[in-house]
Order: sequence, then C-alpha cells, then structure tokens
Amino acid sequence: MTLSLWVECLRERSHSIPVLRVQIDVTKVSIKKMDITGNNEVAGARLLLKDKEGNVIESWMSATEAHVFEQKLIAGETYTLAEVTAPSGYEVAADITFTVNKDGTISIDGKAVDGNEIIMKDDTTPVGEEGKLVVSKLVTFQGKNQAVNRTFYVALFSDADCTQKVSNVKELKCEGAWSAYTVFEHLKDGTYYVAETDEDGNKLESSEVCKIEGNGTKCEITPTQKTAYAVIENQLLIPEYDKYLKDEDDGDDTDGNEGKEKKKTSTSKNNSSNKTTKKGKNSKTGDNSHILFYAALAAAALVAGSAEVYRRRRRATGRNKHDR
Repeated sequence: MTLSLWVECLRERSHSIPVLRVQIDVTKVSIKKMDITGNNEVAGARLLLKDKEGNVIESWMSATEAHVFEQKLIAGETYTLAEVTAPSGYEVAADITFTVNKDGTISIDGKAVDGNEIIMKDDTTPVGEEGKLVVSKLVTFQGKNQAVNRTFYVALFSDADCTQKVSNVKELKCEGAWSAYTVFEHLKDGTYYVAETDEDGNKLESSEVCKIEGNGTKCEITPTQKTAYAVIENQLLIPEYDKYLKDEDDGDDTDGNEGKEKKKTSTSKNNSSNKTTKKGKNSKTGDNSHILFYAALAAAALVAGSAEVYRRRRRATGRNKHDR
C-alpha cells in the first residue's frame, strides 16, 4: 500500500490552518509459480517473501492460482522471493528481488513488471544426470560423539558465500543419534558449496553454543567423478546442547513444566547421591565397622552378664553351706 501524507496551509483571514490530506494508493502484487515454459502452473513449491533485512514476511505453498499481496508491501522497499523446496520433478529456482516503486508499480533490476505480476519459473529435473552429493552430519562434544534429538538442515549453493541456493533444503534428523546423512541427486556437472542452514535455507554460522566445521565445503561433480561427499560437524561447546536451542525443546509442554519436573527429579537424585557419599572421614561406601562395633558391644554385655550370674550362684552356694 502506498500512503502519501502532506500538509497544506490554507490562508483563512489572518490565520494559517494546517490541513492533513491523505492519499492512499493500494499496491497489489501477484506471484505465480510456473514451469520453464511459462504455460503451466506449478503447485507444491514452498515459497517465502523476505524484506531487505532478510525477515520472512510470509511463507506459503504454491497452488494453481496466483498468490496475491494486497495492502501489505511498502512503497520504496525492496523484497526477495525465494523458493525453499521445489516439488518432485522440478529444480529450485533462483531468488527474485524486486522493488515496490513510489507509484505502486513493481520493477526488477530497474525494469517495470507488467501488471505487477511476478512469475517464478522452475526448470524440470534433468533426465539422465547422475551426479550425487552425499552430505553427512556429525555431532560431537569434547572430541567424542554426542547423541542429540535434533533436526538439522542443509542445502547446496552455487557461490562460496552460500547466498545463491541451487537445491531444496533437506533435513538431517538425529533422533537420539550423533550422525545422519542425506543425498542430493540428479546433479549436473559443476561446483557446489554445501552449507548448514535454517529451515528457510539461510546459511548458519558458528556461535557460542556450537562451532560448525565444514560449513561451505566445496564439492565438484565431473564427467569422471559423479559422486561427491561432504561432512558437516557440529562441535558442541556446552553440554546438554538441546536445552540451549529454541526449537524442539523437551516435550510439547510450552510452559516448560516437564523440563522443570525433570530437573527436580535429577536434583533429587543428586541430593540422594550426595547424602550417601557424605560420610565420616574413616568411613567409606560398604564399610561395616559400625556393625562390628555393635556386635562387640553385645558380646561384651553377654560376657559381663554371664560373670554376674556366676558370682551370684557362688554367693548362694556359700550361704547354704554356712547355714548347715
């Protein structure tokens, strides 16, 4: 929507009266997903529209009719249309960047777009192409394999900076495991860069939580080498990595009650363990010295009791003799 505001000063007698006039020009943009011929609509592609900062404005699945943006886009701003995944049988199309002009028209690379209709075309998957790229994911902590419950994402790019995506975004699921892999097939001969991404296909960078090794690996598919391999290793820098991630937290409890309950249980177990191990300096786990002490005490009491009975019997015997 193009919204124009201006103030005029109307001279009325000796006073200046500010008058606010509002002009509204509705900006309407249609987006179509077509095959390479431009004659057939392509349904089932996951598309998204981003602003110049990379923020996702809207994400949708293409259908046989156009997807329309009305009164949503700002005049003078630039937007990018991106395809995250293409349906089976089609290749992912390159991003399209366009500008909404002040007059409400749309332009791509300075050229006006007829009818404000943007058409993104998907080429068909090449037949007979045998190129494959196998991408493996490893998760480690302090040099050792670390099992996690996490879904990672990976994509192929045509440039070293990993900004020009040329493949679908694929999942790498680690379900209680430390490794996973996926295969990109039907690749043409050429150079590809493999990068870990978010689910929208944006390359991820290392952070204070995780160092990503092998991100942006360069791979070649050639007439004599039809299969290439890449390994992306996530080196966790803190333990219990999953607890520090925003997605797929413990359970489906949005309030985190389940996590808190688990923490309480864990704390309780730890406290119990601490009570067991906090003993005297001369005591250790499995030490039976206290049992021996009470056994010795009981034996001493038995001996003392027997001696007392023996003395009483002698006294009684002595009295009987005296009486006789």
